[in-house]
Amino acid sequence: MPSPELREMIDLGQAGQLVALAAVGAAVVAVVLLGVGVLWAGGREPLMRVAAALAPWSVALDAGWRAYLWRVRFEPASGFCGLHSVRVLLGNVVFAVLAGLAYGLYLRWLWGLPLSAPSEQIATRED
Repeated sequence: MPSPELREMIDLGQAGQLVALAAVGAAVVAVVLLGVGVLWAGGREPLMRVAAALAPWSVALDAGWRAYLWRVRFEPASGFCGLHSVRVLLGNVVFAVLAGLAYGLYLRWLWGLPLSAPSEQIATRED
């Protein structure tokens, strides 16, 4: 029996519930923003873009959690749950970097920015 100061604050079930709640929350906020953008704001483009930027988070949170659960090891006898090798840890880091890169490219495309140009080189409109 582990000492009380070494126990986890939440278990996998509770963490899964929090991730599911966050995923549903992101989807609800995206749908509300989309509804507000369409119905009350007259199809305002910035509001629609924010909704489109937020929408992938609901899927990404759930998919990322399921991928994490698939990659970690759980031993019911000892209660161990976690990354069991450096290879798994590095794989998770590579996955997170690639997912962040893909999301960044999606946001650049969504806001109409060129995919190859850094943000500093984008010409600003002069008044």
